[in-house]
Amino acid sequence: MTFTHKGIYKIFLWGILLTFFVSCATAPPPRHSEFTKKNILSLHAGMTTGEVEAIFGQPEYTSVRTFGAKTVKTWNGLIYTYNMGKHPEGKYENTDNTNTLVFSLSFSPPRLNHWNINLAYEDPPAHEDKEE
Repeated sequence: MTFTHKGIYKIFLWGILLTFFVSCATAPPPRHSEFTKKNILSLHAGMTTGEVEAIFGQPEYTSVRTFGAKTVKTWNGLIYTYNMGKHPEGKYENTDNTNTLVFSLSFSPPRLNHWNINLAYEDPPAHEDKEE
């Protein structure tokens, strides 16, 4: 079987089109889909790292920083950073889509002090069991 240049180009173009349509049809799932409004509203100061990880999973990054430099008493904090990626609907393209949670290292285990949520997902619809 021999192919002409036109035949090879047609196969190549069809391959590109097929790849494009398949990639559009299979959008990646949202990153950290656990960051729903309901779960975020369950956050409260004093939660342990284990309690937070049970809701949101492991963060991509952790770091330690000193807070309160302009106050009388400084404290060390453990920062959990969740990279949320691009919004699944293409919204908020100019927003830094990271959610950060800061824990005080003054406690063992560390306790949640404050958080900054840049991207939250809608809660999934509730499933109603219908009796028949």
